[in-house]
Amino acid sequence: MRPARTPFTGPFFDTYGIGFALYQPDRNNWKQRTVAGVSWNGLEGKAHFFNPDGLVLPLVPSHGELPAVLRLQRTRMEPAKVMGSGVFAMTHPAGDAVASSELSQWVTYWFVGSDAAYANSPEVWSAYVDSQVAAECKAAEHNYVDARRISHRAEQSTELPWQSSEHEQTCDGLSEWVRVNTEDCRRMLRAEYERECAEDQRVAAWLRGCAG
Repeated sequence: MRPARTPFTGPFFDTYGIGFALYQPDRNNWKQRTVAGVSWNGLEGKAHFFNPDGLVLPLVPSHGELPAVLRLQRTRMEPAKVMGSGVFAMTHPAGDAVASSELSQWVTYWFVGSDAAYANSPEVWSAYVDSQVAAECKAAEHNYVDARRISHRAEQSTELPWQSSEHEQTCDGLSEWVRVNTEDCRRMLRAEYERECAEDQRVAAWLRGCAG
């Protein structure tokens, strides 16, 4: 029997709109909202997605697209195993308590390894901040030159030769311009880090059933 067509694209549907996503090496991955793996019953179309802490996520699987993702993106798999804990986990415990005939229908797949880096880590976030600040510094220098060029053209018609101190002003102004822009960048990134970490903590509490 062919499974019914799902009214969404992708390997799963984020029913609560939390922002659960597969691990992406070139982006910031927040631990509690990262799909680290899934326990999949291909015969019945049941799935228990879980994050790196093993908490089951409330995601609806796509019967049509999930198998391809399992084949292409898995890092390892283990037959006859069900992973996951928390309020969205299976209503009965996995392992010996599950009838062997039922457990044999399940396979657990992992999408990321235990060495995966997450933005929650201060070291990972610090490296990200350094890269963003370096990019902001270059952008500020480039933008300042353009702004000074426009300003200088407007001032040329009224400025007397002995009044010109463009080189000194440009150097001082550039340093201050870069300093202000990079400090703003660091401040915004610090606020983002605090906000995302707090959100991850709320999500973890909810998945564990501790939110109230």
